[in-house]
Amino acid sequence: MLLADYLILILQSYSHTLKQIAFYIGEDQLVFLLENQSAPEYFFDVQGGYLTPHPYRIKKQETTKRLPSNLYAYLESSVHEMKLQPQLEFYIWAYPPYRTWIESESDLSFWINPSHPEVEKLANEPAFYNKRWIESLDCQNDVKIRIEHLTKNVWLKFRTEVLKSIGKNPFIALSPLKI
Repeated sequence: MLLADYLILILQSYSHTLKQIAFYIGEDQLVFLLENQSAPEYFFDVQGGYLTPHPYRIKKQETTKRLPSNLYAYLESSVHEMKLQPQLEFYIWAYPPYRTWIESESDLSFWINPSHPEVEKLANEPAFYNKRWIESLDCQNDVKIRIEHLTKNVWLKFRTEVLKSIGKNPFIALSPLKI
């Protein structure tokens, strides 16, 4: 799986998450929550910066597959196809699991290394982050529980797509997803 495709799956899943939350609580309330929120502590290292991506899980690979000439434009067009309101599109681009990769030394043309023993963490970590993010929302607990319920399938689908794309069987639990 191409790193750019992996990032697009993260952005699409977060977009679906935001759309479902907006449908449930209203777009204005969602924007209010987003504007008054900081990233969950889970996503910061001891120096206070974002955690770094795991470069050992990706590799440069020669391929016969034709890649888009500009992978950043490929990402942008994928996000524009989501047809989000401009404020929500801003939050898509600011999503920490995406930002961590895009601001790293990793090249979008790198491939996920399916033989690495920890490769499935790439399928689990964004879902785990999303759960922490929902828990950190400044709203009532019953609303958080409902939001978590509404968005759980989005991240299960994300995990399934990533695992299938790297040649793993998503129905054979390598390690259970705790979302």
